[in-house]
Amino acid sequence: MNWTVHSPWPDRSRSTSKTLVLALVAVIQRQEREIQDLRDEIHRLKGTPRRPKIAPSRLLKPPPTGKADTKGTRPGSAKRQNTKHLKIDETLPLYLDDLPDGSRLEGYRDFVVQDLVVKTHNVRYRRAVYRLPDGSLRVAPRPDGIAAHFGVGLREHILWQVHQNHVTQGRLLAELHELGIDISAGQISNILLQGHDALHAEKDELLPVAREVSGGQLPEAPGKQPRINGSPPRREGRQADHLPCRGRSKSARVSALGRWFGRGMEFSGFWFPGDFDGI
Repeated sequence: MNWTVHSPWPDRSRSTSKTLVLALVAVIQRQEREIQDLRDEIHRLKGTPRRPKIAPSRLLKPPPTGKADTKGTRPGSAKRQNTKHLKIDETLPLYLDDLPDGSRLEGYRDFVVQDLVVKTHNVRYRRAVYRLPDGSLRVAPRPDGIAAHFGVGLREHILWQVHQNHVTQGRLLAELHELGIDISAGQISNILLQGHDALHAEKDELLPVAREVSGGQLPEAPGKQPRINGSPPRREGRQADHLPCRGRSKSARVSALGRWFGRGMEFSGFWFPGDFDGI
């Protein structure tokens, strides 16, 4: 059986048909874009997420042919020098041995290496003791800022690790022992809880100003915050790390909360993990 295919445009040439097909393809592509724009508008009005814009894959691009352009600069060469702003603590010149006769030094090419040195620094203050004419003894005073057997750097490290990095006291104690620090768990606890009266006094002076600037708004209790999709609000870290009541009794903590949020504030709806345990 012989089949005969009749062209829909018997009187049109091939070039004319090709032009017509390309025009129809352009119309279809324009209509697709308009339909997608209308769909995006419907999603916007309904509040549903839009279709994400996905960039085309770079794997489809043909590989570069020929030699690279030697006149241009390589990608990233215009970046700033990352080591220009660094403080150089030590400079070690490097030289070559067994150079041929007639060689001369033209200069240096710097190669900066960043490193971190964590080590102990123990200082022994030899306080002079004098015998006065009346027979009493007089000892030279300690330097300013030295009130205990642990220096400022060590105390700052302990506070940073616990409050900023959320390192447990047990792991912090093991870390300090590995570094060679002779300290106990009780001494770490004392550093965390004692000697911060000046900070609390400054905080108490700033709170009324903060309440005034914020219009007297108070933070809501976490238990009363609205739920999102039936789930409670997300909480990051410890909820009471910023409160001035760590390491105190329950009554003292409630009193501290009263100073923090102002007088006349009820805390029945305020939630803390473990009912203030471990704060």
